[in-house]
Amino acid sequence: MLKASEILLETIKKDGRPERLLRQYEGATFYPPNPANNYVRGNRHRGMEPMKDLFGTEILWPQEQLAAMPHVTEDNKVIDDITEWKEQLVIPDIVGQCSDPALWEPFKQKAQEIKDSGSLFMAFMPTGVFERLNFLMGFEDMLVNFLLEPEDMMDLCNAIGEYRFQLTKLIVDNLHPDIILSHDDWGSKQSLFISPDTWREFIKPQYERFYKYMKDHGVIVMHHADSFMEPIIEDMVDLGIDIWQGTLPENAKEEGFMADGEAARASGGDNGCPPFIFAFLPIFWEQDLKGAGRTMVDGPNYRWQFLVSYPEGHKEDGDQWMMNEVLPAFAAMPEVTRMMTSKVKKEINNCHMDRCVEMWFDGPEEWYHCAVENTASFKKPEWAEYDNFPYLRPQFQFASLFLTDIATSDNLKQYRGYLPMR
Repeated sequence: MLKASEILLETIKKDGRPERLLRQYEGATFYPPNPANNYVRGNRHRGMEPMKDLFGTEILWPQEQLAAMPHVTEDNKVIDDITEWKEQLVIPDIVGQCSDPALWEPFKQKAQEIKDSGSLFMAFMPTGVFERLNFLMGFEDMLVNFLLEPEDMMDLCNAIGEYRFQLTKLIVDNLHPDIILSHDDWGSKQSLFISPDTWREFIKPQYERFYKYMKDHGVIVMHHADSFMEPIIEDMVDLGIDIWQGTLPENAKEEGFMADGEAARASGGDNGCPPFIFAFLPIFWEQDLKGAGRTMVDGPNYRWQFLVSYPEGHKEDGDQWMMNEVLPAFAAMPEVTRMMTSKVKKEINNCHMDRCVEMWFDGPEEWYHCAVENTASFKKPEWAEYDNFPYLRPQFQFASLFLTDIATSDNLKQYRGYLPMR
């Protein structure tokens, strides 16, 4: 019988025949600390006071939070003008501060102990290139800068990539790990955060460099990205990634896979939480269909916003059905006080959703009357996958949320022992 470490090695062989499936880190021992990581990240622990890493990003880890997370605001972002990033950012000098062999000796001993135990030694590289951009300027600025300031963003990507390459060399040359777990989330559970072409232009070249160094030195490359990656899977193979940690059912192309894997989703499926959908819309609604000018002064507004994805082969006639049949029917209902819609800008991040609609009602009872009771008379389209409106797969082809102008409570001011985390 093979040891777990041997099964892991057999699993990643092109023609390997593992005896069984392994659990998460089975066969390897994950050991995150090293002098460079410790130097840049600082002494983090649950319940700590807010701190800054050496990149200048504020880090929070309250007692009730599962892990340390960046806290980037308009007031504390490290880079508030990408054209001046060289003046605003100081990249930590890990080569100058962390090259002394004596610093690495205790970690070398730990690595050898792990290897001697029969386990593979797994080192850690946190906060990849994409995540670091987010941590320095915030998510919105990052996305805008990719589009509006590509030259400065490329320069910054190259600078972060050089830092990460030097981190790679320090870890590989000193610890000689069997595996390096490299962390960089590139998307949500439904789509990439940026278009595949943008990712290939800015992000991929950085990983080509330091993943090649790992491969040249016999290190197994494990990349963490618990996100939808299907558009760039072949690119991940090109990069030499041996193990992809964080795969999701959404990445599978086989028919029927989702039905079996849905219950195991990190969000969505049987746990009652909808999947996260990252959809870009125009700044202003493309079509204002009813109630222009209505505000809170006119009464409370119970806002229903939904995203719809028409089945493949029915994108055009599906949208015609929505615009010519569904929305006019809703507009004719007196309970609908406001209605706007826009097409999703799919080209930005390859979002699978096609259209966003927002309707306003006086309250939930009015919504139920319109969206549930009145829709029973709607004509079912020929491509319908379900018998009742919206005739599409909930949370995947049709996802919605509700917003209110006037909240019934203020959890921050009316604190009673529970703080909303998100």
